[in-house]
Amino acid sequence: ELARKLRGESDAPAAHRAVEEAMLVARATRDAPLIMRALKVQGELARDEDKLENAVQLYAEALAVARSLSDPLAVAHTLRHIADIHEVAGRPDLALPEYEEALRTYESTSGAKPGDVANAFRGLPLEAHRHHGHS
Repeated sequence: ELARKLRGESDAPAAHRAVEEAMLVARATRDAPLIMRALKVQGELARDEDKLENAVQLYAEALAVARSLSDPLAVAHTLRHIADIHEVAGRPDLALPEYEEALRTYESTSGAKPGDVANAFRGLPLEAHRHHGHS
């Protein structure tokens, strides 16, 4: 959480140090939820620095952890972040299946908030929106 706070304060070097420390603790204690959160923060930092391939890789690692934890909301959130990065990078063909899976996961999860579903829909390319039967 400190890393996210520092990121919000635009102190990237301190945020990197904080998330690296959190990751060391998480890995040493085998705290999978903390590993997942640290990977996501590292992905956010990479995205902030326009290191999009690195960001996708970090989010993909976080996604694997979320799946191993059977945490559908974390899976959906992480898929949406990966899709957003692909979209920003001009790869709508890679973004589309991620958005679609995120939407399916949100829609099948009782704890999903309407804003989460809306964010996934917001990111969908127009052709995906049509594919879902919304013209």
